[in-house]
Amino acid sequence: MRLAAGHASVWVTNGDRSHTGPPRGPDEGAELVRRQSVRFGEACTAAQRDPSTIDRLVLTGPRLDAGLQSPQAFNELKDAYSAVGTTDLVIPWPRATEPYAGDQSILDRIMS
Repeated sequence: MRLAAGHASVWVTNGDRSHTGPPRGPDEGAELVRRQSVRFGEACTAAQRDPSTIDRLVLTGPRLDAGLQSPQAFNELKDAYSAVGTTDLVIPWPRATEPYAGDQSILDRIMS
């Protein structure tokens, strides 16, 4: 976080790297990202940077659910991360196997 706070234009998280269980759902994942974002803001302040000038990108996948179960699930996920200040959300292309398993038709519906 210190390195990103000092130099980056975007801070990226994919959740808690020590997490080994199933991907965290929207509410639990967003709360984790909110706590991480607070710590990142503190690192920005220590680096004498305005934390509001740095975007926050969440990368879903093995640690954070991608919301590809349905368009409604994706909207809930998107809204949860938006509410905690996420500026960008990256979801994996659906594949046949975990950890990126998903239905291509659902992604098509989300994108339309």
